[in-house]
Amino acid sequence: MDSKIVQFGCIWVLFANALTDANAFDQSSVDLLTMKKTCQNCDLSGAMLADVYLPGAILTDANLKGAHLKGANLGFANFNGAKLVEADLSGVVLTNANFSKADLSNANMSNASLHGADMTGAVLIGTNLRDAHLEYVKFKGADLNKTDLTGAMNLDAKQLAEAKLCDTTMPDGHKDNSGC
Repeated sequence: MDSKIVQFGCIWVLFANALTDANAFDQSSVDLLTMKKTCQNCDLSGAMLADVYLPGAILTDANLKGAHLKGANLGFANFNGAKLVEADLSGVVLTNANFSKADLSNANMSNASLHGADMTGAVLIGTNLRDAHLEYVKFKGADLNKTDLTGAMNLDAKQLAEAKLCDTTMPDGHKDNSGC
């Protein structure tokens, strides 16, 4: 077989897989979320949900990997056990949201308002929390390894007392390795 055809075939398969992954969410799940404000255990990976207004939404154990939620209002939402890996949550209102046991690895939460959010047991490895509002956020048992908290507002030492800090950039720019 001609090697150019094999190479083209491999490239086409990779391209087709990329398209499938980029649109992995199920439109019926998006419809359910926007109509009923609930989507438990559903696949919303890669979904474009920027600027949605869904306070109190129930997204427990949902897959939101790579979802785009920039500018959304999800105050009081329940993300318990959800996967938000590489999700864009920049500028999102997440007041009193529940992220217990959620995976927010490499998520962008810059400028997010997280007042009173519960991050108990959450995985925040490599998460961008630059300039986020973090007053009264509970980080008990949370993994903030390589998390960027530069410029984060209203964060005190008591909130981080029971969190894992390793190569964590603190609000003032210094690195904290106390949990390595």
